[in-house]
Amino acid sequence: MSEGRRARPQPTPETQHFWDGTRAGELRLQRCNACGKVYFPPRPFCPACAARDVSVFAASGKGRLYSYVIHHRPVPGFTPPYAIAVVELDEGPRMMTNITDCPQTQRRCSSTCRSRSPSRSSTTRSPSPSSARPRGEPMKPKSIAIVGAAETTKLGVIPDMSQIQLHANAALNAMADAGLKPADIDGIATAGETPVTVAHYLGLTPKWVDGTAVGGCSFMIHVRHAAAAIESGLCRTPNTD
Repeated sequence: MSEGRRARPQPTPETQHFWDGTRAGELRLQRCNACGKVYFPPRPFCPACAARDVSVFAASGKGRLYSYVIHHRPVPGFTPPYAIAVVELDEGPRMMTNITDCPQTQRRCSSTCRSRSPSRSSTTRSPSPSSARPRGEPMKPKSIAIVGAAETTKLGVIPDMSQIQLHANAALNAMADAGLKPADIDGIATAGETPVTVAHYLGLTPKWVDGTAVGGCSFMIHVRHAAAAIESGLCRTPNTD
């Protein structure tokens, strides 16, 4: 491998402990002191319960190979073929890595290999007839409400937070204001960072996402889109009574 061509990671305040660990020859994970969940990749809050009381510890280095693929296309910094693997650590989290010094994974695909896609059923869900609104019909007044809103904990110049953490911090504050937790959220809209990036960082599994980015009024459009998604049944409104 040509190490000099690889992109070098840029540590952020919330990932600095991880990169300090790599220099020390350790894989450092985080544990939620509220619910006990161990998680990876790094973030300063628990993706399961949103608690911000978390601690850092060194992983045992033990785990099992969950899945792998042999990659044959050249990528800067890697000489094909090489193995991309997902490993399930003994502590619980799964992480992506690569396999080295393993001749079984360095063989080239024979002429009989065929790419196969797993059969899958359609995951597109249509709104139920009872919840769907006829096309062109306006929303019912007072049927949707904003129940939580917040900004980042600190305002102004915040050198100890990366861009993704600014998104996450404000989102967690809004959840707390609404009395919700990450597991209650199944829809997300954002600009700046992609909704997929923010959802993964927060530990969400959304059924509906919106990445509309049209400048400063993006978030006003997100509110309208979110209200339409809730009313049409694309995502739900948690009952917190």
